[in-house]
Amino acid sequence: MGAKSVEYVNLSLQGSQTFGSLIPPSIDISEFTKDVTLVNQLLSVRMEVEALLEGIDDTMLAAGSDAMQYADLVYSYLKTGSKTNVGVKSITADIAKRFVKRSRPSAALKA
Repeated sequence: MGAKSVEYVNLSLQGSQTFGSLIPPSIDISEFTKDVTLVNQLLSVRMEVEALLEGIDDTMLAAGSDAMQYADLVYSYLKTGSKTNVGVKSITADIAKRFVKRSRPSAALKA
């Protein structure tokens, strides 16, 4: 539920409690109250989890940026080392796959 929907159900509950004489007995205000209470509790939990996830995403972004910088340096040294060390060629070939650009289909194939 979005903020507008939450506000809508909260105000409707408030109205049903304040002006109960206008609400038919077939409407179970007790159940309505339980549902709205649960929605509000879950909304609170969701906001806390959302803040936590935002912090996790920010940390992953920062750590990922650092890790990519280190990976670039390591790959550079491994490429240099692979020129004289045959054992390093396999790992550098695997790493190099990340930089392979996919070719686009030629115009002749599209027609």
